Amino acid sequence: MIHYAETMAENAQVKGQLGDTNIARQVRDAFGESLNNAYAALGTLDRKRDSVEFIELSQIALRSAARLSQLFFAVRDFDTCTVILSDLLDRLWLPPMETAATWVNLGQALQATGQWDSAVVIYTKAITLINPPIDGRGEVITPVFGLPAQMYRVYKLIGDSAHARAQYADAQAYYEKFARQRADTKLGLGSWAMLANLYGDENRWQEAVAALQNLKSPTGAVDWRAQSRIADIYALHLRDFDRAYQMYDDLANGLVGKDTIARPALIFKKALALLEQKQYERARNILIDLNRDHRAYYSGNPSPQYVKAKSFDMEGNWERAETEYRFLIDNYATSDQAMNAYLYLGEQLAKRGRNAEAEKWMERADEFFNSIAIRASGSPVEARAMTYRAELLRRASNWPAAATMLLQIFDKFPNNSQGQSALIAAAEIYREKLNDPARADSLKTELRRVLTQPLEPQESN
Repeated sequence: MIHYAETMAENAQVKGQLGDTNIARQVRDAFGESLNNAYAALGTLDRKRDSVEFIELSQIALRSAARLSQLFFAVRDFDTCTVILSDLLDRLWLPPMETAATWVNLGQALQATGQWDSAVVIYTKAITLINPPIDGRGEVITPVFGLPAQMYRVYKLIGDSAHARAQYADAQAYYEKFARQRADTKLGLGSWAMLANLYGDENRWQEAVAALQNLKSPTGAVDWRAQSRIADIYALHLRDFDRAYQMYDDLANGLVGKDTIARPALIFKKALALLEQKQYERARNILIDLNRDHRAYYSGNPSPQYVKAKSFDMEGNWERAETEYRFLIDNYATSDQAMNAYLYLGEQLAKRGRNAEAEKWMERADEFFNSIAIRASGSPVEARAMTYRAELLRRASNWPAAATMLLQIFDKFPNNSQGQSALIAAAEIYREKLNDPARADSLKTELRRVLTQPLEPQESN
């Protein structure tokens, strides 16, 4: 029966039919029948006498329950997920790896139902059971490995500073142990990457650099991406510009073959660092070279144009800056840089006494953002445009409408950073502007529900 259910699920996925309510229900029913048959058969066996059959049927039950819970999770029936996985753990003895995987899934289901404290208990059991979090081949078991950082992230995002500090310390100790004890393994490298993120979260930039310097290839060289992030930290956070420039040059000069596609990004980063250093003409000269030598990168990316406009602005040449900002808006309308420039331009027009022009400009702002949202419906661009519409409402002190818009963003995009940031902003409006702390707390609870995916090791900014 399990093979029939898996084949049905695979065919439905290939044909894009899992979104069809009837077909999805048929797939769930097939896995449910497989699970019930396995439980029934297990009830007729003696675990010692029929050990081979017992193990085979236990694996069928595990596969069926895991797949069935995933299908219910996909349709947001988290209570049923919890029942399926809890029942599995109660009925069967599972090996440690399978137990931990089931605990992680159960924790996510509990978290999604709003039972955060119960989820933390389950996550902690998984972390304790699989320690170190590697399989027999030395591969990192990411769902368990990412849990300490993920729990810290949840506490931080919802503003629970006391628990965030405690979890930060636990996560740091967890990853530092494996970074030191297993430095040359995949677990050690992953731990250094996680530590770099944690240090960056707390603006501990020197320590983030030290962590990234441990991300080495088998030849002993620091990973190229880690070097790039180190250069960014020197430029943007430690303000050691000479070291950053040298690293960008060394990285660019070391590129060969297909890796040369990264060269224009490194050149642009030098311009960005020069802007931070207030060397505006030098920054623009680099952008001129970038436009000449890497036209596709320059024309397809709003960031160089934004830096160009910003350089004239910061230099005090507003007439030229305004021209460049308008060019940015006209040619990169869907970008975050253009939308930000639209609001900024309106502010600057007012500050410079061009009040009638500023008023007309800002009157058109909502129409501008709304038109982009409509054209890009369902995409991150829509979420971005809606965020700027909410910002217009916030600037007008229309707090109820701003909160409603932010909640609409979250409802449409609950699983991306823009949607989650919108929910946090809405909670703050309810707490600080609408004097409704209960509603704010309920929104923070809703945020905990959606933050169910453990983090994978990534390099720090």
